[in-house]
Amino acid sequence: MKNIITLTGDIGSGKSTVAAVLGRTLGYSILTTGAMLRELAARQGITVLELNQQAMSDSQVDRMIDGYIQDLNARGDQKLILDSRLAWHFVQGSFNVFLYVDPLAAGRRVLAHNRPEEAHADVHDAVRNNLRRRELENERFEALYNIQCDDLSNFHLVVDTTWAGPDQVARTIAQAYSGRESAEPGPNGFLCPKSLLPTRDMKDFKDHKGEAQADRSTQPIDVVRLGHYFLLRDAAAHARAGAALKRGDVYLPCRILPPDPALQPAGVSEWEAAHDFTFASYPDERGEPAQR
Repeated sequence: MKNIITLTGDIGSGKSTVAAVLGRTLGYSILTTGAMLRELAARQGITVLELNQQAMSDSQVDRMIDGYIQDLNARGDQKLILDSRLAWHFVQGSFNVFLYVDPLAAGRRVLAHNRPEEAHADVHDAVRNNLRRRELENERFEALYNIQCDDLSNFHLVVDTTWAGPDQVARTIAQAYSGRESAEPGPNGFLCPKSLLPTRDMKDFKDHKGEAQADRSTQPIDVVRLGHYFLLRDAAAHARAGAALKRGDVYLPCRILPPDPALQPAGVSEWEAAHDFTFASYPDERGEPAQR
């Protein structure tokens, strides 16, 4: 495996900030394609969303940036962090990381940045624009390269940034990266307990040994992706997540499983009340953010 880490993820997940911290931690150089896109948009006097819409019919921008990334394969052993949407696909032997963030938290972050090339009327407009921009990118890259950018199985590691600062996120990536050659497969996700939605009512735990006996095991729990959200899969996962919430743990090691149409959030209000917190946002039945 090369000494290259690729960082991609949700808009507003803090990729550039995390890349900077991780670069200082590991002593790696940083290359970011997001800055290239923002500069191109600014030169044309349009938003990044408008640039993405323009790129649907003109692949020149994508091929220019992606060609530069592809050339890294011929440059020998570099210590490099690539903040790029597609570097995971083009750079052979890299350690590929996806940064997740709750959609509403992402909207708040992007709105706070107040970049002129990313105009938003309010936080809900920012959420819609973020998701639309991501949808356009995914459609474009599937057409160009026949890849699914939101398929988390493409990545060695998924890290949640919703409730964690960049230092914590960078430490988590660095630790996983240092053990990347281990013969023992580790978790493919570190998600915040506050991002894991229950799929069972609290009454279902009355006869379960439950949270009090849930230890600090390093074994991953099973979670299932629903659109832009994650669901706890079974009783053991609920118990571990509940115990982590009570301890105030930032992360739980997770095994992220494919979508399961039979699983939907359940008992969310009771779960929040029992653990004295509220989720950043809530999904509809398709996993899209629902306004409450």
